[in-house]
Amino acid sequence: MTFAAGEIITAGRLTAALGDLVELEPTTNIDTGTTAGFTTWVTVGSLTVPSWATSARYLVTMAGVVLATSARAGFIRLSVGGAVGRDHAIDLDSTTIREDVSWQGRVTGLTPGSADVTVEWSPATGTGTFRLDANSLVAVAVWWTP
Repeated sequence: MTFAAGEIITAGRLTAALGDLVELEPTTNIDTGTTAGFTTWVTVGSLTVPSWATSARYLVTMAGVVLATSARAGFIRLSVGGAVGRDHAIDLDSTTIREDVSWQGRVTGLTPGSADVTVEWSPATGTGTFRLDANSLVAVAVWWTP
């Protein structure tokens, strides 16, 4: 898909040209667990992996993340249909300040067809939990590559 000089590009047209976008606005609290190792924190949505795609570039933005209990550090990563991207460190120490977290990377080993898009969590230090709530937003943009 090409764009003409001076053309106004809408978000929908840009997404169609580049890949897929899934987003979630939680209506209830979604907390991380305290279990060691990576577990699903939140399922953002689902999308269809094209038959020709074996990998994808991605950009994840989580707006309004809050620390639900005491100080905590850990790692988050994106999973597309079970294929995972790189770990991203996260460290929050305030239960009153909302933080925005963004990271990008590449996920390989994709399987064509319907795939859940999830953010996974693994604790590193501390005993607290992170929370997404009705004031949060999670958006994932995916650009497919062969």
